[in-house]
Amino acid sequence: MSELLLTRAKAFIGAAPSMHGEGEAHTIIRQLVEEVGRLEMANEEFEHLFKLHYDAGLRAIKCWQAQNPGNERVWPDAAKLQVWLMDEIEGKNG
Repeated sequence: MSELLLTRAKAFIGAAPSMHGEGEAHTIIRQLVEEVGRLEMANEEFEHLFKLHYDAGLRAIKCWQAQNPGNERVWPDAAKLQVWLMDEIEGKNG
């Protein structure tokens, strides 16, 4: 839907003003504004999820560093960190 609206808006902008009535211009602009609003809300959600994931990763790294003395400046790769976290969970529950 976004691509169609942008194509229509580009065609409208490129055409002579007399070819379009104010009604069509208003409709196109309204639809574009609504689409921008939806995209902004989706972007806010993605930014929130990214921050949650990033912060959780930092917390996990700090836990790993605390359990691995001498590695205070080391960041394990994601796979090693996930395996270590699962081992910690299973060790506490098992």
